[in-house]
Amino acid sequence: KIYETMKPKEAAAVFEGLDKDVLMAVIGRMRESKLAPIFGAMTPQKAAEITALRAQRSNLPTLPQ
Repeated sequence: KIYETMKPKEAAAVFEGLDKDVLMAVIGRMRESKLAPIFGAMTPQKAAEITALRAQRSNLPTLPQ
């Protein structure tokens, strides 16, 4: 709930520096409607990295690069 109530830009700055496992645990408990603006405020590289990790952990098929 802490990150859901923060401004997306502020939460994104924190997310950028978190360990991947910690970040995945945090975003796994957040609503997608609250995550979307945070992802939008992240660097494209970090947002892509986290999206790939989420897909991998959800057993979704990997897209070709």
